[in-house]
Amino acid sequence: MKAKDFFKKHLGDLILGTTLLATSCALLGYYLWPRSSDNLYAYVYHQSTQILDPISLAGEDKEYPVEIHDENTDIHMVVTLKDHQVAVTESNCKNQSCVRQGYISSPAQTIICSPNQIYVYIRDMTGKEITVIDV
Repeated sequence: MKAKDFFKKHLGDLILGTTLLATSCALLGYYLWPRSSDNLYAYVYHQSTQILDPISLAGEDKEYPVEIHDENTDIHMVVTLKDHQVAVTESNCKNQSCVRQGYISSPAQTIICSPNQIYVYIRDMTGKEITVIDV
C-alpha cells in the first residue's frame, strides 16, 4: 500500500487522534498547573451571615476561632490557614465531617458543617454577588 493511499484512508483517524491528544494535554496542564493564591480568599458563613472577615490564602499561617453562643446555638470551631490552604481543624459537632474534609485551596472546593450550619468556600475578590447555599 502506498503512503498516499494509507493517509487518504486513515486521515479521519489521524485528525481524531491528534485532537484527542491535544485536548487531553490541555486539560492535564490546566489541572496540574500551579495556581497563585494571591487573589483567593476564604469566606466563612453561618447560615447566610458572614462571620469572619475574608481570609487571604496568600497570608501567613494562622488559626481563626469561630464562637457563636446564643439561646439556640453553641458553636465552637477553628478555621486554620496553612500553606495557602484553609481547613476546619476543630469543631464541636458530633460527626466531625467538616474536620475530615481537610484543606481546600480552590474555588471549586467547599467545606460544609451541617450540624453547625457553617460553610467555608473560596473565591477571588471580584466583588460579584455571593450565592448562599442553605444547609
